[in-house]
Amino acid sequence: MPYLRSLILVALLAAQAASAKEEISTVQGTPALVADKLSDFRLIGQRPEAEYSSILVEGQSFDWAIRVRVAARTPNSWDVQILTPPTIVPLKKGEHILAILNVRCADAPSGIGIFNAFIQASEPPWTKIASTEVAVSNEWRRVYLYCQADRDFAAGEYGISLFLGAQAQTLEFGGIAMLNLGANVDAGTVPFAPIAYPGQELDASWRKAAAERIEKHRKAELTVRVVDRDGKPVDGANVHVQMRRHAYGFGTVLKYPDSGELPEVTASSTPAGSFCPVLSSHLPRIRPPCGSGCWSRWSR
Repeated sequence: MPYLRSLILVALLAAQAASAKEEISTVQGTPALVADKLSDFRLIGQRPEAEYSSILVEGQSFDWAIRVRVAARTPNSWDVQILTPPTIVPLKKGEHILAILNVRCADAPSGIGIFNAFIQASEPPWTKIASTEVAVSNEWRRVYLYCQADRDFAAGEYGISLFLGAQAQTLEFGGIAMLNLGANVDAGTVPFAPIAYPGQELDASWRKAAAERIEKHRKAELTVRVVDRDGKPVDGANVHVQMRRHAYGFGTVLKYPDSGELPEVTASSTPAGSFCPVLSSHLPRIRPPCGSGCWSRWSR
């Protein structure tokens, strides 16, 4: 058995160096990190919170992956965390950065794994450069995280961070890479993964019950009575009815700068002003991100 384990370890180490290179071969840019083995990563939250290991992968463009088993939901999602090795090139203000990772959920109570991915500063206050929330099934899914830096970072001062403690789950991550694309980038040429989530299929099992709830809770009968000046019913009258406001508070979150100052969104503000007509005509409620204000300040 020790001999067999040694063979597996040798196979892992031989495959690791080529895995990330395959992930970035179709994108022009400067590799920002080197991650050839599990020990290159910073793994936060060990037993009993989490267990980390390397596994071999077949049928993908990468040959190995990090497997992390989260025993139970942690008080903070970042209590179980993967951080990439120190970056090897600086990131200057105005340059574009692209992170690539592949992920699948090997086990979770609902069958759906969830985590947050960030490109962020490597030390406190952990300034976020880009972020996304991901939900995955047991099929491998490629995730791209792309942004333009708004300040300078020296080599080693930024990296990828994955917050994994949202629930009990086993996740696998492979083909992790990051590229500095430079300052002159056509965003339309940068690869991206369309927004996807388990259950978005048109025949997903949850849709039937949801449609029934819409009929019950979101709709009501409308009776229109058309009469003449004497109060007598008018036969065959043409009636046009237009909803002016939803009773339900459909809404969205309005992002604002990391300074914490809520922006003034008016028709004359730029660039937020361009969204005013859309927000006013479609959404009766607007709110700031969680923990940064209250509903009443932003309700219409």
